Amino acid sequence: MKKSPLREKADEIDALIDAVIGNKIRLPRDAFVLLQTSSIVHLFTPRRIELLNVIKHERPTSLNDLAKKVSRTKQAVSRDLRILRKYDLVLLQREGRKTIPILKKELVLFPLGAPRKEPGENHVSIDRPILAVSARYV
Repeated sequence: MKKSPLREKADEIDALIDAVIGNKIRLPRDAFVLLQTSSIVHLFTPRRIELLNVIKHERPTSLNDLAKKVSRTKQAVSRDLRILRKYDLVLLQREGRKTIPILKKELVLFPLGAPRKEPGENHVSIDRPILAVSARYV
């Protein structure tokens, strides 16, 4: 029986996650992994997700342009961009007097369950399932 395109894409993402967790491959450079589930709600607010989508799809030419596109003040947009930059999700590139926001990460991986550290272990184990979000498909 032939798999649906969505099922095939889900299988590809699952294989990528398995390979990354098993240290069989390195993460793509445009991947972002967030292991602290408590940070997910703080980082990915609806307004910040909107900013990421607009940066990806509409390619604003400045912070003022981005603020206009999302109907927010430049100060509010700048505040959210500082947080996204802290997590290395966006780049704020200076060109003369303008600052141009650029999306740095295309793939975001985060656990739906809580990560755990086994006693005596140096690494964090990730419980399944993991959600992978790609800006290519948002």
